Amino acid sequence: MIIVLVCLGLALRLVGLTKGIWLDEFYSIAKISQGDLIANLRAYDHPPLYFVFLKLWYLVNTSEPFLRLFSVIWGVGTTIVVIKWIEGYSPLAGIISGICCALMPSLLRFSQEIRGYSLLLFATALSFYFASQIAKNPNKRSHYIGLAALRSLPRLLPIWSE
Repeated sequence: MIIVLVCLGLALRLVGLTKGIWLDEFYSIAKISQGDLIANLRAYDHPPLYFVFLKLWYLVNTSEPFLRLFSVIWGVGTTIVVIKWIEGYSPLAGIISGICCALMPSLLRFSQEIRGYSLLLFATALSFYFASQIAKNPNKRSHYIGLAALRSLPRLLPIWSE
């Protein structure tokens, strides 16, 4: 059932990847494609991690559908993490949450934008997953490491300090 939900979510996210670039998406593309990425991000008011990842993705292919596919991957990953997180409480609740993540219009929209929303949702879901695992089994260190890594992730790119 989980595979069906993930495939359904992926299929819905792949529809309309060529809908045209919106203004805020244009700014994302401009930040990664023009000049020095670090200098561009210093003057920008968004966290840099998404743009660093997007720049690496951009180096492979610059087409609109391919750039949107980067967010689609994070959106599908969010669905998987939420299912795994919630099914720890109840298998039926995991399936219901998977249906919600796969079909919710706002999540579908954010999973297609060339913006950092899908990465933010993925990191948030993963944080909740690790926190719930720590609550269930406080002796397992890997969940502490995962949560600490997510907490430290924004600090791995200290581009604003000079």
